[in-house]
Amino acid sequence: MKRILADAAGKPLRIKTSGEFKGASRKVRVPSKFEFLLLEKVIADLGFATNANELEGEFDISLIHNISSAVRQRDHVKLLEALADYSPQSIGELAGDRKGLFFAIYQACCLLKKYPSKGSKARDAALSGFLKYERICKTFNLENHKALLRLDRSHPDFVGIIDEIREDIERLIGTGPNIQRIFECAQHGPGSAIGLNSESGMVTSFFKWSTIPYTVSRTARPYAQACIESDPRWIGALLDRYRNQAGIPQWSPVNMDDFWNTTFQEVEYCRYTSVPKNALTERPIAIEPTLNVFLQLGVDKVIKSRLRRRWGLDLHSQERNRVLAHEGSLSGLLATLDLSGASDTVTRLVCFLLLPALWYDFLDDIRSKNIRMPDGIEVPLSKFSAMGNGFTFALETVIFGACVRAAMRRTGCKGSWSAFGDDLIVPTGAYPFLVNLLELFGFIVNDEKSFNTGSFRESCGKDYLSGTLVRPLFLKKPIENVNDLFYLYNSLYRMEEDYWHLGVDFRETRKWLFRFIPKEFRYYYGKSTSDISDTHFYSRRPPLKFESRKVCLRVVPVSPTFNSRTEEFLFRKLMHNLKGSPVDQFGFTTASGGSAFDITLRGVVTYKRSLGPVWS
Repeated sequence: MKRILADAAGKPLRIKTSGEFKGASRKVRVPSKFEFLLLEKVIADLGFATNANELEGEFDISLIHNISSAVRQRDHVKLLEALADYSPQSIGELAGDRKGLFFAIYQACCLLKKYPSKGSKARDAALSGFLKYERICKTFNLENHKALLRLDRSHPDFVGIIDEIREDIERLIGTGPNIQRIFECAQHGPGSAIGLNSESGMVTSFFKWSTIPYTVSRTARPYAQACIESDPRWIGALLDRYRNQAGIPQWSPVNMDDFWNTTFQEVEYCRYTSVPKNALTERPIAIEPTLNVFLQLGVDKVIKSRLRRRWGLDLHSQERNRVLAHEGSLSGLLATLDLSGASDTVTRLVCFLLLPALWYDFLDDIRSKNIRMPDGIEVPLSKFSAMGNGFTFALETVIFGACVRAAMRRTGCKGSWSAFGDDLIVPTGAYPFLVNLLELFGFIVNDEKSFNTGSFRESCGKDYLSGTLVRPLFLKKPIENVNDLFYLYNSLYRMEEDYWHLGVDFRETRKWLFRFIPKEFRYYYGKSTSDISDTHFYSRRPPLKFESRKVCLRVVPVSPTFNSRTEEFLFRKLMHNLKGSPVDQFGFTTASGGSAFDITLRGVVTYKRSLGPVWS
């Protein structure tokens, strides 16, 4: 008997329920400059025609004029420049306690704030920003640190501050690194590395294990060799490969000097690149040598473990910062603080002054000390580690967190605090001292994203106004396929549900978006059952029926794998974590899906139809 998919009324639907989508079948056709049309629709749904009358002075006229002018000219840069003055502080001053009005203006200003720009202008802006922060770091290393040392000796507010922070950090991470523990925690990261074929997507775990020679800096090479020798599987796989390629029998000795020289390729630089960020600039990052980042991620894991146990900071979750930001917006007793170019301004000298000597020496050995710029010239880094270094995020959390703790001690402030990278939360009484302390160490406080007064707080992707969530939607990528459209539609749908008390209603915008969903995919609907928002569009419509069962059709991404049994299997064994599998509440092993031995390519994904049950 043929199984038939039907709508809620029992009418049979002649659409496929399984199989892959071929070619451009997921593509959607949207108008040129779609993002500006979307902004117009969202503004209309936000009710600016009504809310504008409530605004004071000429703020409403200038706001609407600036947006309308930029939209008509289809100019991202002009739009962002026109809206630069509309910060949460200025919006809050005008909207007061009218949360619905605050959100409407905030959303209109933010929708395209992070929309990426195509072309060389954004890349050039990223490079200019990177070089600017390098100059700031170099100036601090050569001259500006003298003010810090002078105040550390004589100023009553800062006497002994360097030793105090260094001792606090030493109590956190110890006098020196446990090298063997770092080896045990070391791992390959998700990004690219020098020596890998990133254009073909060959940057996943398997290729980092099997692409020989491994790239590594001269000072990190001894640690990399010791790390390999500490893992019998790894050294065994490399020796077997070396013997096979050189035709050396298993019983014959190996020239270990030649073996290690063919295993390693010394690279004395990381490579500059940039990735999309917003219409004005891209985000500068550095691509590290393979085994440098492998060791760096071992440090990252060790430091994160210490932060969680000793300072109560879990860098695997942003929940602590979000909860405290919510509390701060209600009570006004906690401030949120953000830094500009945080990782780009952690200088070599700051790390030298604040880290225990043995830790500094080790981290200095496994970091890249030079960077190769787009013109091919290698220059020394004035910062300690660029974004892309595996331990940068954990290290900056340690330094910024220690500054927060020092500020609280020096001002006698009690209460909650937190640090998640450069997202800092501190009692308001310690805020002025913390700002001065951070600037003394060469860091730059972002005044537009730091909040010490008023009822607005922002941290780790959550924005609160007097305890009410007012986080806007950011369009971060062009709409190219049906999954992108699902995500945008569902984001607006969820905002209606989350912000119902603010009177938010994007119904007309969602109706407009629905027009661009191809007819087949209009049957891919159902309830919101998880945080995955791009597999179907959310709807209150009755579910589909399949053999009398309520079901939902979804577009599910699947990473294709290839598993040829060749000599490469020696390296595939290294992809398997020898730790025990997770178990459920009853003690049974839980399946994580797939296999640890599966080889995948970065960016190569197929999409399949999935027919599943509807959860209530």
